[in-house]
Amino acid sequence: TSEYMQMTQAEPAPQPVQAPTPVAALGAQVVATPVRSGQQVWAQARDLVLLGQVSKSAEVMADGNVFCYGPMNGRVAAGVSGNTDACVILTSLQAELVAVAGVFMALDDLSEHPCWGKPVQVRLVQDRLEIKPIRIA
Repeated sequence: TSEYMQMTQAEPAPQPVQAPTPVAALGAQVVATPVRSGQQVWAQARDLVLLGQVSKSAEVMADGNVFCYGPMNGRVAAGVSGNTDACVILTSLQAELVAVAGVFMALDDLSEHPCWGKPVQVRLVQDRLEIKPIRIA
């Protein structure tokens, strides 16, 4: 019977898995000051809104979307936790690197793009970055 008891003994219930926090639940992180060379800003589980410039060699990233209303001369990444629906909005495409959910384009390719220096939306479409011009009124 001890063998029977071992076989029928219930195993402990698995611990509940916490669902990831939706990006919009925390609201956006707003940075009103310039992001200087060597600085890094990461908006965890939220969108990132940048009101000033991002200097060369600075890094800005978010688990959600990134909106940059000043010159973007550094590196920018959206969807860093794997959010493939994230996007990057720039008032002027001048970045050293742009990434969405780990898919990136570097300066060499970006500077050759027809939208270089213009307002753009960057998003992931079929595992490739799509850079589209946007109109800013």
